[in-house]
Amino acid sequence: MEFSYNKINGELTVSQFLGMVNEQIAQLRVTVAGEVTGRVNRRGSVTYFSLHDPEEEAVLSCMAFNSLLDKQGIEITEGMAIKVHGYPEIWKRSGYFSFKVFQVLLTGEGDLKKQFELLLKRLEHEGLFSPEYKKPLPRFIKHVGLITAEGREAQADFLTHLAKRGIGVALYDVRVEGAQAVEQIVEAIEFFNKNKPDIEVLVLTRGGGNLEALQAFNSEAVARAIFASRIPIISAIGHEKDVTIADFVADIRASTPTHAGKILSEDWTRADAELDAFKQKLNSDINTIVAESENKLNRWQENVKNTVSHKLAGILESLDQFEKKLALASPTLRLKQGYSIVRDRNQRIVKSTSSLNINDMLELQLHHGKAKTKITQLA
Repeated sequence: MEFSYNKINGELTVSQFLGMVNEQIAQLRVTVAGEVTGRVNRRGSVTYFSLHDPEEEAVLSCMAFNSLLDKQGIEITEGMAIKVHGYPEIWKRSGYFSFKVFQVLLTGEGDLKKQFELLLKRLEHEGLFSPEYKKPLPRFIKHVGLITAEGREAQADFLTHLAKRGIGVALYDVRVEGAQAVEQIVEAIEFFNKNKPDIEVLVLTRGGGNLEALQAFNSEAVARAIFASRIPIISAIGHEKDVTIADFVADIRASTPTHAGKILSEDWTRADAELDAFKQKLNSDINTIVAESENKLNRWQENVKNTVSHKLAGILESLDQFEKKLALASPTLRLKQGYSIVRDRNQRIVKSTSSLNINDMLELQLHHGKAKTKITQLA
């Protein structure tokens, strides 16, 4: 490694030298694994502890801010197997070399389970898991914020089982395990809440893993970020058997990334089924209405036909009676019976002798033919 510095009279003060060294070694941001050994000293705002290598005679002095440990819900104890992420530093006042810790990951199964149970009880006691704080999901969601590692199976499984309804998915790519996972997940939740008012739900997801792999989702910082979110959050961590603290705090827990996609698709799937059922019922109702209308029309036509036929029959009978009466009153019938029609010379029918005079000529219309006669006497 090449060092660069300003010379003062060809030499450095101790402070300048240590400042130069710290400037260079601070670039060595690494993750170191080991076991906590010796006394753990929590003093003021800092916890001091040492890591040793079980395979070699090597010890690393470490310091971590208590705010960091409290945020992660981790209590450093002797014998604990952990990984620390940070960079080395030399304290100017003492020349003491130590590792400045910015992230702690537990690696021992027993310690992980113990920390999980302690944090679970504490957060439950605070009410972070209470049903009264669970936010309901909006119906027919169209805008989703997805928090996961880009290109992993969790992302693919979620998107594959999301309803093909033009749902917009905004991805925030994060580490889902390792030293930076907690910080990035918290940052993603806060980003969506502050900058994306159109997002209706957040999906926090990753594939399965053991307690060490899922540490980020068992951290206090992630739990509190989920609880503080104004946007409802679905946690879909690992496989169905995997349970994390994030699951308890989240508004909805999905057993897998696939399940999360199906949860968001339920309204759309149900709507499709209801729409199909509505179409079938509508077609059935229309067919029923048409059939009933046809039946009513047929009955109406039959009633009209019967009514008209009845009235027509009555009219025909009346006409027949009238015809018979008319026939009986017909002059022709009278003529057949021996009667005659008498007309004067002006062809007016004679109805009374008062209109006649002696010697008037009259015409007689008989059933067969006509005859002339002269009046010789009036009676």
